[in-house]
Amino acid sequence: MTKYTPVKILIVALMIAFAIYTYDESGVSTKSFDEVSEVMIAAIDQVNLDAVGQAEDTASPTQLVRTDAESGLKKYYGLSASDYEGVLYYMANDNMSADEILIIKLSDESQEDEVLEAINDRIDARTEVFRGYMPDEAALLDDSIVVTKSGFVFFAVSDKAEELLSTFEKAL
Repeated sequence: MTKYTPVKILIVALMIAFAIYTYDESGVSTKSFDEVSEVMIAAIDQVNLDAVGQAEDTASPTQLVRTDAESGLKKYYGLSASDYEGVLYYMANDNMSADEILIIKLSDESQEDEVLEAINDRIDARTEVFRGYMPDEAALLDDSIVVTKSGFVFFAVSDKAEELLSTFEKAL
């Protein structure tokens, strides 16, 4: 029979306490919107710097530009930014590009379906526009990433979408 020494009991108790402390049943991030957006702004700035460095013509490479969340969300998604804890929204500075980044921290998990529906409607509408004359941009939209995680919604249309998603997940 195994003897339960005080050290073994203490180790098991500490392991249980650690598991309880780190387990988050709701799956909501403990990071604030400001903390997550600070990391993402830096990552998007790096994507912009990389685009400038890789541009074949130095005239004006496509850049992601931070857009007013309230007006952009209302105009392109039919949503109000004030309904959410936070919104970070970037669009391409060139109408010929489908690049777009949207990060929303939900105020309540019941908002998730409405936001996902608005994003899917946006993807469908933009794909239809680009399909006929810019198939590469339509392909970017087809490959866009939409993820809900820890009370956030992440949407990216970019050739750097996977890289941005990885940064986003680490920021949570």
